[in-house]
Amino acid sequence: MTSDVETAPRAGGTFLFKESEGPNGGPGRTISFAGVDIQPRSYAELAAASSNLPITIQLDMYNGEILHTDFNGVDPGTVVHVSTTLESRFTSRAIGLVKGGWLPSALATIKADSIILVDRNVVTEIVSRFESGVKKGREPDFLDLFEDSPIRINPMLCALEGNSRRMPDPHETKAQIDEAVNKLRRALPKAEIVVGAKSLEGVLGLIENTRASFSRKNAMLLELAPTLCAPTSRKDVAARIASVIEAADRFDVSRKS
Repeated sequence: MTSDVETAPRAGGTFLFKESEGPNGGPGRTISFAGVDIQPRSYAELAAASSNLPITIQLDMYNGEILHTDFNGVDPGTVVHVSTTLESRFTSRAIGLVKGGWLPSALATIKADSIILVDRNVVTEIVSRFESGVKKGREPDFLDLFEDSPIRINPMLCALEGNSRRMPDPHETKAQIDEAVNKLRRALPKAEIVVGAKSLEGVLGLIENTRASFSRKNAMLLELAPTLCAPTSRKDVAARIASVIEAADRFDVSRKS
């Protein structure tokens, strides 16, 4: 079956599959369903993908409920499981990290209670694509499906990153939150920006909780940088790895960091 798929992730998570051509060359049949769970994709698929090219991934959806169909013998209310290859005309410049892996941004927010934690790069990509909720005409991307959608966005990661190449102080943190909120509201006015009275307090708490660890990692990287910035010959690789592990132990940084 050759088919097209349309989705309105924030409108109840409804998918519509429509055949390009039905049996024996007849009209294409349709089937719509909602409430699906989507299997996250693996790191190997992410590593093989290119952010500036249309994405092709295995799409496995399950626990969906059929809303309407003109397929014979298939009734509304039936639970549906779908396994297919998604050959999209969309790029996926921003991905969603979800439990168990990743998904293209719009598919990662299929559940009505999803909250998108955006970093500075994703905010920049959103702002470059939308003005007052309207797309600016760039190449199609999964982010375009956020147009006119009441998605929920939390910009706290932007504040944690800062823009001064050091851990931000309280004044800088508040300024970063305000800047991200203003940009997102201009770009996507129908989005719900999840920022409350306790947001700044929470971010500052996270910063303080990570300050000691950040300082140790920073010192370790500054020490190692001169030996890692230049090309390493094959015969020196093992010794270079050993020096990194030794430094991690000495600075009390997890070897898995």
